[in-house]
Amino acid sequence: MTDVCLRLAFMPVANSNRQILYHEGLARVEYQQRFLIPMQFLPSLQDKQLMAAFDAHILALAVAWLQANPRLNLGLNILPETIGDADWLAAFDQLVTPDLRPRLILELSDILLISQWLPHANTLALLRASGVRLAFDNLNFREDELAADIDRLLAQLFGVGVDFAKLDQMFVDRLCQSTYTSGTFNAFNLIRQYAEDNQVGLIAGGIEFMSQIDFLEALGVPYVQGFLIGKPDLGLDSQSGESPFRLLDNAVGQVIAEKAEALAAAAVKKK
Repeated sequence: MTDVCLRLAFMPVANSNRQILYHEGLARVEYQQRFLIPMQFLPSLQDKQLMAAFDAHILALAVAWLQANPRLNLGLNILPETIGDADWLAAFDQLVTPDLRPRLILELSDILLISQWLPHANTLALLRASGVRLAFDNLNFREDELAADIDRLLAQLFGVGVDFAKLDQMFVDRLCQSTYTSGTFNAFNLIRQYAEDNQVGLIAGGIEFMSQIDFLEALGVPYVQGFLIGKPDLGLDSQSGESPFRLLDNAVGQVIAEKAEALAAAAVKKK
């Protein structure tokens, strides 16, 4: 037994009036009374080809939360290797019943690596047709990126078919500080046009100031996420008052436990 406990923290996505659209479910792992964030152990899981198995555990927690909170919607981050995994898709079909699917948003991570997502376009279309909603996560373009290159990439992205597109915090920060002739603003105009043409809701991530909300609302961005709206909360809106949890005593838990022990040893050595 590795005694690794997986939980979900919930971070709201809302409109400018703080009305919640959905909560993003963020993985949090506890091992020997220490919490780990995903960036500390996800590379190890990817190296061992265990990401889809890890995401299956998250999916089980998400289903439990949706069942306990029938009026709320939930977003989950998904990688290309997970969407392409037959075992994960089988678990999805078994766990996510038709009544739950309209309340689940799959956020497609690393979306700018479009070459990794395009092979799964048919699977994504089937998931969306089954009632699940899809979102691009963390759209971001460099200030000096060519408009033609951005337009080409956006055509591929929006051709996949999604319901929401989330702007990355760094992109949002540059946008809020940019001039109307900047490369960032031009990139945003292209994104906004594609969103309008495809009836996709724009979400601005990383919001920390009210001035950002006012600026973005004037630009036509209806939804926001960030610490100003709400920080990740392990018990937010759960009827039981606690986040659902799952003990990981399999290969996934073993990898996470080994990583946690390595991090703890490195911290002691540094002292």
